[in-house]
Amino acid sequence: MPVVPIASRGLVRPFEVTIELTRRCTLECLHCITESGPDVATELPYERVLLHFEELKRLGVVMVLLDGGDPTCHSRFADVLVEAVSRFVVSLYTPLSSLDERGLDHLAAVAPNHVFAKFPGPTALKHVARTRAPGAFERACGAVRRLVEKGQNVSVVTVGTRWTLAELDEYVRLCVELGVPKLNYVRLYPLGRARTFPGGLEPDQEQRSVFARRAAGVTEVDVVHPYFPRLHNCCRVFATVLADESVIPCTYLREHVAPFGSLREHTFAELWSSDAYRAHRNIAPADPCRRCRLWDICQGGCRAGAVIATGRLDEADPECPIVRGEIIPGALEE
Repeated sequence: MPVVPIASRGLVRPFEVTIELTRRCTLECLHCITESGPDVATELPYERVLLHFEELKRLGVVMVLLDGGDPTCHSRFADVLVEAVSRFVVSLYTPLSSLDERGLDHLAAVAPNHVFAKFPGPTALKHVARTRAPGAFERACGAVRRLVEKGQNVSVVTVGTRWTLAELDEYVRLCVELGVPKLNYVRLYPLGRARTFPGGLEPDQEQRSVFARRAAGVTEVDVVHPYFPRLHNCCRVFATVLADESVIPCTYLREHVAPFGSLREHTFAELWSSDAYRAHRNIAPADPCRRCRLWDICQGGCRAGAVIATGRLDEADPECPIVRGEIIPGALEE
């Protein structure tokens, strides 16, 4: 199967850009890859945010994901949200524990396309044990209910740790109680605090496989998860701007790929079209990926998963069952 380099397809811009507005957060989650917290001051200045929005809009970027930390902790979040929604399809990743009623009503009025409400725990007791933030669970639940009542599109999102995979039923109940139709599990990467947690937080392969089978049987809500067959190499079409204005391909590669440069010194277009960034987008794992009939769908899977597991960006995603030696009839070309 021929591998067509992404640069030759005329991709002059990413489809989606994640913008890390701030590393401040009201929570101090045990799994946090950015090691965010209430006392972390790093923030992308509002004037610089507008400058980057303007360039990304000119380039034709379609989607922007506002992330953190907690993006709602940005000193001018209300203004940032208005400017983002006026230009892009906008998603917001937030624990929803810092906005008051006025802030929530403003969010609902501006109406980003999707709010992903982060819940590190499915109950108040588990939530506080993992976030060191008493009362945050109750505030988040109240915030979600208020947004749902106002017609805002909301999903519950959690990181797939060895704890949360086992708590699928509790998370489904939480979604039903909050009136949320979708539950998103995000893949855990051993970065930041998750890398140093005693004993580790990563689920083993058996836990992931059991979870995927159980998730397929859930009928009350739509469960979205990052495990096979939902693998994808997003580095080819996504990009990330960190709060210090450095540009990397993916937030989960922050400890494994040097930034391609800083927006304080270059335009985004210059960095995206640089030789180094082009080379990264064209990284293609060899066998079994090049013989796989699913190549056009996953293109080798997650680069962060590959480099964390193997130390190499050009290896296949170890989450793939073919890579693990399992047989999928008809998947590989002879």
